Amino acid sequence: MVETLSRADESKAEIRDSALDRAEVGHIELESFTSSIVGVTGNYPLGSFAFPTGGFHQTFVGTDDGKLTELFWRPGGTVNQEELFNFSRISVPSKISAVASYYSDNDGFHHQDVTTEDGGLHELFWRPGPGVNVEVLEDFTSGMVGVAAFYTPDGFQHQIVATEDRQVHQLWWRPGPGLNHRVLKRFTSDILGAAGYYTPDGYRRVIVATSDGNLTELSWKPRAAIDQTQIPHALTKGVVGVAWYFSYGDNRQHVILATEDNKVHDLKFGSSPTRSRGTATPDAVDRGRRSRSCFQGYLSSKRYRRCGIDRGRR
Repeated sequence: MVETLSRADESKAEIRDSALDRAEVGHIELESFTSSIVGVTGNYPLGSFAFPTGGFHQTFVGTDDGKLTELFWRPGGTVNQEELFNFSRISVPSKISAVASYYSDNDGFHHQDVTTEDGGLHELFWRPGPGVNVEVLEDFTSGMVGVAAFYTPDGFQHQIVATEDRQVHQLWWRPGPGLNHRVLKRFTSDILGAAGYYTPDGYRRVIVATSDGNLTELSWKPRAAIDQTQIPHALTKGVVGVAWYFSYGDNRQHVILATEDNKVHDLKFGSSPTRSRGTATPDAVDRGRRSRSCFQGYLSSKRYRRCGIDRGRR
């Protein structure tokens, strides 16, 4: 089912030019790395009485020397650094190409997912304390251009992987043996970036930006058909990266897009928008392979604060 969000209704996707007062924006330099940063993701694990997380914000950084590093801190506190893993030291060394992270509420595990240039999809998982577990979830024969990860209240963990052969894959599983894998959609244009997440209405959602200028949402519930929705936008430059978060304060989805002109845009719309038939007509730009983004966004639910992580300059 292919549908398009209406441009006319302000409750649908919208993009507005505005400026925040400097007092509203907090900015700190977390760390300076000697190797080039190839991927970065952020997370704020809520935790619980059974699995306390201490109120730490987390950032995971992949660098081209094969290292995956965790930065963690409390607001106003010292930024701590720990090397989680070094992919240059495994039996078949490979370089990191993308990273994603999430927290599973049911068992208190932190999860870090890493794609490598040899087609491997790796998962690192741990509880606070010594020791990090590492396993290979899947080997892809096509190069990976994007990865996203999220947890759903039914206990499933989800991986979304976009590959160079224009396919978007879903991997999902509960802790224990067994892994489900399916192709959500094969696109006719190159995929520039993808984001995946869960919203409180029970939908799993994936946002895909393609080189023909389209921004597509795939959404579904378990054992139901996949809905495809075109999200209209007024962008005239090619997309080089996609991130997301869900704002519980106003019940809206936010899709964060980085474009070739070095701008970052926030498209926001309701979690269950009314859809109308039609075709989106964004400007087509086919330059996505020239650059690759590595930035992510997340919501600090305690104070409804939006946090963005950017790799900055090399």
